[in-house]
Order: sequence, then C-alpha cells, then structure tokens
Amino acid sequence: MTRRPLLLAAAFALSVPALVAQTTPRPSPADGAIAVEINGSIEESALRTAAPEVILTTKGMDKLAKDWNLKGLPNIDFKTNLVVVATSPGGRLSMGPPRLDEAGDLKLVLNETKEVAPGFRYAIRAVPRAGIKTVNGKPLPTE
Repeated sequence: MTRRPLLLAAAFALSVPALVAQTTPRPSPADGAIAVEINGSIEESALRTAAPEVILTTKGMDKLAKDWNLKGLPNIDFKTNLVVVATSPGGRLSMGPPRLDEAGDLKLVLNETKEVAPGFRYAIRAVPRAGIKTVNGKPLPTE
C-alpha cells in the first residue's frame, strides 16, 4: 500500500514539466522572437578577434561568414533586425534571450563554462532592432 502513493507522486512529478512545456506559449518571429540562432565552435583561436559584437548589414554578416568559414547561414532582414555575436574560450557557450532595458540598451545574457577548451565557442542571434540604441552599453557600430 505504501508503494501506490509513491508511484502516484512520481508520475505526477514527471508529468508537471511536460504540462508546463506544452502550455508555455512560444513567440513567433512576428511577435518579436529571435528568428535566427546559431551556435558552434571554431578550432583556430586567432579567429576570435575577427568577431564584431554587433552586425548591422549583410556585408558585415558575409565578412564574418567568410572569416569563420560559416556555411548555409539563413538570410537575415537587416532592415528590421540586427545580429549580436558572443564568443568564449570556455568549453560551452549559449546565449539566452537578450534583454532590452528602458534606455534602449540591449543586454546579452550569456551562459558559459569556465574551463578553457581549444579554439572558441560562438553564439550568434538575430534580434529585432526596434528600440535598440546600445548593446551592453556600447553604441551601435556605424556599419
């Protein structure tokens, strides 16, 4: 008899995350969601210095793709979006949804491991550019 309450509690505990995941709305690109998210790793550490923090044009994105030998990147509408780039020598890097404060500063939210691995990891995101004046306190580049 004591096994049944434990089994019911375990079944309930396992089902709660699934229910939350199913009922959490996922914004579409039309709602201002991030349309492009790219993560990866590059073996040559010296290429990390070629990374701009913000890209405003197709030309800038093409340059990064060439410098890092990135293939098959999706098209990005730079009239309505900008691209933010983060790098880390840590073994893992991910970028949470950036936060735009009242002053128009876009704060990048990075999750990275502290152990250093060969090369570097990168995270690239396209975000709607409406209202963005600075990124991490720095003015947007001129190009």
